[in-house]
Amino acid sequence: MASLSTTYTLNVNYPTNRAALSQNLHDDGVNNLILVGNPGSGKSTILNALMGEVRFKSGFSVSGLTQVLQIEKFMNVNYIDTPGLEDIARKKQAGVEIEKALKKDGTMKLVFVVTLEGGRIRSADIATIETVLGAFKPEFKRHIQYGIIVNKMQLEWMEEDRQITIVKAFSDILTPANKIHFMRFDDRLNHENIVVDLPPDTIKFISTVKNMNPPPGVILHIITTEFNEKVDQMTKDLMAATNKINQLQAQLETMSNKSSVKATRFRVRKGRKVHRWSCRFIKDSDYVPTEVSEYSDGDQCILCLDG
Repeated sequence: MASLSTTYTLNVNYPTNRAALSQNLHDDGVNNLILVGNPGSGKSTILNALMGEVRFKSGFSVSGLTQVLQIEKFMNVNYIDTPGLEDIARKKQAGVEIEKALKKDGTMKLVFVVTLEGGRIRSADIATIETVLGAFKPEFKRHIQYGIIVNKMQLEWMEEDRQITIVKAFSDILTPANKIHFMRFDDRLNHENIVVDLPPDTIKFISTVKNMNPPPGVILHIITTEFNEKVDQMTKDLMAATNKINQLQAQLETMSNKSSVKATRFRVRKGRKVHRWSCRFIKDSDYVPTEVSEYSDGDQCILCLDG
């Protein structure tokens, strides 16, 4: 399952500003920082913020302002902006440009920038991630590393329960596991060609996305001819994942209400943890809540997190 947020190790000096990030990328041997996202996701604005000046054209455009691969170098690191696959008229060319970025020599960090629609994951963004990752040869799949920035998050979407739902939906559809970062909506970033300071936790996140160095021949062609079909399929998959999560949450709420009047305690056979009847356990990792009396040693209490 994808991480809800990046876990930072104590006593490690992670970069918290653009200059420190550039030095960090350089010291870490990163040659290419590649951002992939659909029109309006904000990837160009993020890149400008990382570089501290307007190098990438940003702002509102129906078809997206990034139409070809754009590379800007700073401290020997290539900051790379790519066009979005959702632009129907330029979809094929966008695939070619993204492919060029992935095939650049050297070590890369790959970051997808997505947005929500009404608080829900957009199927076009999922289809984009799947299409791009599909360019890697099957034998390299387990070596793929990438991060996802969920950009322009409204305040009400920043609640932990909502973030967990989003992460779970991503995990049900995408492989391999990835790290996800949630970035608050900033109205300043909606203006054309503007440079602002990114939140320190966003800069930390980018620095912790794992590097990738695909050998020659690992990147195949990005196939865009089935993109629309993938969007349709992703819409169905997202709906199914959301329904599954909603059903689980409803079951948990119902069971919690039924058992709220019970305060009976008992000790588990292993360890000293004391559970109540309000505790619920996940059975065999299938996300089906069960009465506390029916758990086994391999199950985990989802309230106490100590089964």
